[in-house]
Amino acid sequence: MADMETFDFDVVVSRFQTLVSYLSSEEYWLPNDRFLSFLPVLPAWILLLYFLSLRSTANEMVSMDGLTSFYLKFHACYFFFYSLSFELFGDAMAAFVNMSPLSTPGVMYPVATAFNDLMFVTGSLYFLIGSQKEICRWVMYIPVVQTVYNLGNDYRWFYADYYGPNGKAADFFLVLLDFSTIALGFVIYSFFILTAKRVKAK
Repeated sequence: MADMETFDFDVVVSRFQTLVSYLSSEEYWLPNDRFLSFLPVLPAWILLLYFLSLRSTANEMVSMDGLTSFYLKFHACYFFFYSLSFELFGDAMAAFVNMSPLSTPGVMYPVATAFNDLMFVTGSLYFLIGSQKEICRWVMYIPVVQTVYNLGNDYRWFYADYYGPNGKAADFFLVLLDFSTIALGFVIYSFFILTAKRVKAK
């Protein structure tokens, strides 16, 4: 474990200057157009705002059906797979997904650990939701918003030669696999929200 160091304002300034230098460098990756890069995931933000506006039916208790329960658990395992893969294989997994070797070993470490955290927590949430017999209707808003955002990412991955850092298209099979998994989940979860049977008060 690294020794604890006292706060040094000069170090903060130096790191800020390094950040500015990277951002102004042609070698540092930035999407060709920030707004266009954001557009594919904009529907997820709009959908979230719409769900937040709902009041009358959001808190209804509804019965979990077999198909939705199964797919939530499958979705959870899909996320667990990626979380464990990045935990166990690190840069090798990142290079495999990116379809190119990493220029700097360990550069993905901070991002990958945060990614693993989010994938594990989201997978745990989905598995727990899928294990319930009854849930609040609003709980299913979470996987719907997540799948919409994920589909926006799939779009950007399909056009990775434009949006990506190295100008190379992403692996078509991996993107198609993710798109198929997530799109089917979106359909199942959305159908559940629209058709789930309300639990009668006892």
